[in-house]
Amino acid sequence: MLKWSKVQLLLVLGCFLMDFSHAQVTFFFPIDTPLVLSGTFGELRSNHYHSGLDFKTDGKEGRTVKAAAAGWVSRIKMSAVGFGNVIYLDHPSGHTTVYAHLHHFHPELMKYMDSAQYAAESFEMELFPDSGRFSFSPGDGIGVSGNTGGSQGPHLHFEIRDRLTQVPQNPLLFLPPLMDSIAPMAGVITLFKKDPNFSFFTLLDSSSEINHLFHINEDTVYVSLYTDDPSGENKLGIYSIQLLQDDSIIFSYQYNQFSFDETRFVNAHSHPTGVKGKDGWAHQLFKLPGDRFSLYADAGFGKMVLPKSDTTNLEID
Repeated sequence: MLKWSKVQLLLVLGCFLMDFSHAQVTFFFPIDTPLVLSGTFGELRSNHYHSGLDFKTDGKEGRTVKAAAAGWVSRIKMSAVGFGNVIYLDHPSGHTTVYAHLHHFHPELMKYMDSAQYAAESFEMELFPDSGRFSFSPGDGIGVSGNTGGSQGPHLHFEIRDRLTQVPQNPLLFLPPLMDSIAPMAGVITLFKKDPNFSFFTLLDSSSEINHLFHINEDTVYVSLYTDDPSGENKLGIYSIQLLQDDSIIFSYQYNQFSFDETRFVNAHSHPTGVKGKDGWAHQLFKLPGDRFSLYADAGFGKMVLPKSDTTNLEID
């Protein structure tokens, strides 16, 4: 029979956008100040990870959208769904930038699009101009922000991708620093056991630094964490999480890049909190069989083996 184990849990969440000292600033912001984010890279969404940054536009359409670097239009599309009106710029650096949910494009691009739509007698249109036909310098206006496609409100969705693979990169690794002095908040902590099926119990807290001491009569447990990074009226996703047991990392990842083929693995990584007033998705700090998401570090699978009649320290940061 298992004896009770004491588990001390320390949760420390640092400021999300503060430490990008390794970033290579090669792009400019695609929209003028005020710069306010309503969505971040890797944010948990239903059935997918968010692949870019969402910039707020004061709840209105009509802000000038600018080329984030020198480049040429490689793709342009108008659609009633998805990204709606969207421009893709290729850059000599080997990247592609994406500007989605636009109201309309630069006049020359609109003329080009209108001609193709008229000839095809179709609103839905996707075009791939010859390289160099439409070139822009950094800061040039390429379009106007809108609310087209699957947008839930006026904003600019912005991505930076690898040009060859079209794998999305975290734009914050390439843009000037965005300072954020508000630490992420812990909303729900859930402990899982598997014997033979998963069951769980939930600890609740709403502070950014907590210390819990609890008892459990299991020899192995798993943890999940619901957290968000408050920014005004928005709750943003986080950049990284690591789980340590007695100072050893047993689970870790950072949202630096991921392919669109991997985005479905969000369903193996997250679960609804199931707690009233805590709507959203929790991060499972353990890896399920078959979850091949590439961002997991080689630090373990999040399985904690608890000592019997002793105390183990568990830290999430």
